Amino acid sequence: MLDKPLVEIRSILWTNIGQSITGMWKSIQIIHEQIDLVAASQEEMKKARDALGNMPEQANKIVYFMNTHTKEDLAKLDIKDKTSTILIIKRVLTMRNFIQNLERKCEEMQMEINAFT
Repeated sequence: MLDKPLVEIRSILWTNIGQSITGMWKSIQIIHEQIDLVAASQEEMKKARDALGNMPEQANKIVYFMNTHTKEDLAKLDIKDKTSTILIIKRVLTMRNFIQNLERKCEEMQMEINAFT
C-alpha cells in the first residue's frame, strides 16, 4: 500500500536532486576555471617579476637622475633625447604596476573561490 507513494516520493526527490546538481554544475565549472586562471596568472607573474628583477628601483633612480640634470649634462652621457629615454624607462614601471594589479585581482579571485568552497 505504501510502495507506490514511496516510489513516487523517491522519484520526485531524485529528480529534484538531479536538477539541483545540474544547476550547480555551471558554478562548479566556473570555479575550476577560475582556479586554473589564478594558477596560470601566478606562474606568469613570477616569470615577469623574475624578468624585472630590481629594474623598477633602478628605473626610479634613473628617471630621478635624468630629471635633475640639464640637456647638456645628459648629452655628455650620450643621452640625446631625455623624453624618449624616460618613456622607455617608464615601461619597466608600467610593467611593475600591471603585475601588482594582476596580483590584487588574483587575490580577490582567490578569496571568492575560498568563499564558495
